[in-house]
Amino acid sequence: MRTATCRQRRPLGTPDANRTFDRTPPLRRYDRPLRFTELRRHIEGVTQKSLTQALRNLERDGLISRTVYPTIPPRVEYALTDLGVAAGALTTAIADWSLANATRVLESRAAYDDRLADQS
Repeated sequence: MRTATCRQRRPLGTPDANRTFDRTPPLRRYDRPLRFTELRRHIEGVTQKSLTQALRNLERDGLISRTVYPTIPPRVEYALTDLGVAAGALTTAIADWSLANATRVLESRAAYDDRLADQS
């Protein structure tokens, strides 16, 4: 049995993938293409550079599409692809689970830490 190469095992497993996908909620929320400035306005604390890099990575991964309109100045819009919509549904489910179970997770951490402290 062959094992997967590193490249096959980490299509979205890079450290930037989780932070990068954090940039898509406005696209999911408004369900329409958004311009760069609209995206930036809806993502608190994001710099122009980090948003540009995130959008490039998302486009490269096929999660968003980028459309340039030949106007002066050029108009660029970003929209989720079908792949991006599917990934968004998964991340939304994980976020919902996290919110619903945060108290239980914190209680488990505290109990674990207490057990470790008792063993010391």
